[in-house]
Amino acid sequence: MSVSEFCDVVKEHQSLRQAEIMSTECYTESIRGVIHRFLILELHREGRMEIWLRLDRRAGRTILQLLRTVGTAPAKDVVRTKALADLES
Repeated sequence: MSVSEFCDVVKEHQSLRQAEIMSTECYTESIRGVIHRFLILELHREGRMEIWLRLDRRAGRTILQLLRTVGTAPAKDVVRTKALADLES
């Protein structure tokens, strides 16, 4: 889901609005010469399962388009979620 869509979900759920970030990890990897960055956030919600958010930042263009524009491009940001129960199954 897009970051904008995720923000709309957070607005609708009190447990997400009140969640505490317990840990944050930053990762960088190169995919076919294009740098890909993402964050993993561990969230604690009172009385609820722990969840993890993965915030991805990817180039919004292909490698050829990046080369033509000297490596600059608007980013495509996305959010993925994972609950503890999903990880254990």
